[in-house]
Amino acid sequence: MLNAIGVSVAPLFLGLLSDGFTSWAGAQALRYAMMVMSLSTIPAAVAFALGAPKVASCRED
Repeated sequence: MLNAIGVSVAPLFLGLLSDGFTSWAGAQALRYAMMVMSLSTIPAAVAFALGAPKVASCRED
């Protein structure tokens, strides 16, 4: 379900960001929008890193 949401919403959000960046970035707007979208993986990585010890301790029991 989350993958379906990501596949359908992410391109729309990327386009909106790109359109918003066009006023100051011109032809490079898509590049900057993609860089911003890639930053969304950082909170996920932090959440996985913080949750990994808890999962490991649950599996040992």
